[in-house]
Amino acid sequence: QKMNIANIHDLSDQKKAEQALTEQREQLQEILDSSPTTMAISRDGVIRKVNDNGTAMLGLQTGDTARKMYVDLEQRKKALSAIGLGAQVKNWPTRMYNTDGEILDTLMSLHPFVYEGKAALLAWISDVTELTRAKVLAEEAAKAKSDFLASMSHEIRTPMNAILGMTHLCIQTNPDEKQMNYLVKIQKAANVLLSII
Repeated sequence: QKMNIANIHDLSDQKKAEQALTEQREQLQEILDSSPTTMAISRDGVIRKVNDNGTAMLGLQTGDTARKMYVDLEQRKKALSAIGLGAQVKNWPTRMYNTDGEILDTLMSLHPFVYEGKAALLAWISDVTELTRAKVLAEEAAKAKSDFLASMSHEIRTPMNAILGMTHLCIQTNPDEKQMNYLVKIQKAANVLLSII
């Protein structure tokens, strides 16, 4: 006699769990994509999620190694070491490559968290290259102004000292009252100008 054995499993809970996980992943991607800055999740040194800004700015794709974006891998090592010691990595100046291989000045923040049951890092990366360039230009302009003023100060101070010296000599010659008044006014005005420069 033949006997059939059937094993029936209710997969509805498994399907619900898979659906919930898919929805969570989609929601996470929407959150990442809504950020105005680059955001990425890495685990074991591999990019697991990246937002549109990360792709546009750094050329990152899911599955890329996180280290490919760093100009100086020592900066990455220092950041990971700091996190390992429990320190915050917030707005760390970090140089990274953009999609064209050009070097960007960025500020990077890393936050350790658990992603899909394993230790991971959430990264925020902001491009501050233009701000860095503007700062350098402002510092150069300030230095040029300072150098100009120092040079002009020297160029004006030398003849002003001659005027003061000659005025002093003229006062020593016992000028009449009217001439003395003129010489004292010249001397006072020259001293005021000399104190300014």
